[in-house]
Amino acid sequence: MLPSGVTGMTSTTPFRGAPLKERLLSGDLLVGVDGSDRIEAVAVIRMTTDHAELLTALAPLHPSTIVSAAPFVTAIRARGCALPISGEAVLGNLPHEQFYESAGFVPGEVLEEEIAGQTIVRRRWWLGVE
Repeated sequence: MLPSGVTGMTSTTPFRGAPLKERLLSGDLLVGVDGSDRIEAVAVIRMTTDHAELLTALAPLHPSTIVSAAPFVTAIRARGCALPISGEAVLGNLPHEQFYESAGFVPGEVLEEEIAGQTIVRRRWWLGVE
């Protein structure tokens, strides 16, 4: 389990202040809701030269609920993006890993990062071009 301060720093940075305002204005912020219109996931799309990056925060109603990246992939593809798509999840964060896996993403490279004195290990997930 990550310390709460580290969790906040790793998962909410793209969803704060100026970066969030920029994404809202550009239309690169996607929100996923459940059948009761409760927000389950928020994603920011960041385009690079060779792929689209999906930066996500999940808020399932219950830990056993599997939230899928599939609707986000559909939205990215509907914009005409034919590039591979990547996303990252803290290694061992099953709901976040299942989020990508349920949409056909496959596990990729493992990344280590030092944040607030804690080593954070993430896995990058990849979805190829259809």
